[in-house]
Amino acid sequence: MSLQKIYSIKRGEDNPQPEHGCTVTEATVALACSQPNPALAVIAKSAVGRLWESTTRAPYTVLFNRGTSAFRLWRAVQVTRAVDGRLENRRAELEGRARSVAVQGNRIVLHLAFRKLDLAAIDDPDTDWSAVIAGVPSATDALLDLLISRVESEYTGNYITSLFKNAGKCGNLVDLVLADAERAGPPRDGPGAG
Repeated sequence: MSLQKIYSIKRGEDNPQPEHGCTVTEATVALACSQPNPALAVIAKSAVGRLWESTTRAPYTVLFNRGTSAFRLWRAVQVTRAVDGRLENRRAELEGRARSVAVQGNRIVLHLAFRKLDLAAIDDPDTDWSAVIAGVPSATDALLDLLISRVESEYTGNYITSLFKNAGKCGNLVDLVLADAERAGPPRDGPGAG
């Protein structure tokens, strides 16, 4: 890759150190969750192998194509790692269904983060990507809190694990959370942020 990163594809290969690259699974999850269609985030959570079943048709060709630059892939992986790291911290603070949402809904939170972050310059090599990554923890907190609230108001009786395997319900949750986030405005720094 043009970024001098290692991309581990084959099973049995050593995974690269995080700062030196990523695995095909990590890249696939990141690219799937960055797509506008939340159904790909559901597949990334429940059956990631389905995303690369056939390299000649969708969904693989939606993720990996001529428009998938090294910068897009690597920066999507960086966002994924930042969201996953923040969710890991939040899970330690949460209990019950809220904690289950942070665990089972991790790919929907990631999808929401991609939808809320300014990714207009994701392919631009001159963009200061560290500034984008710096906004990930507060965005993740706000989106997780909104998702927990919407899961409780819309799907109180649903098992959390099966809820986040249902593309239709996840699509509904994404729409509701994005609307809630729009009404709430940008996340603010403060207690619980970062």
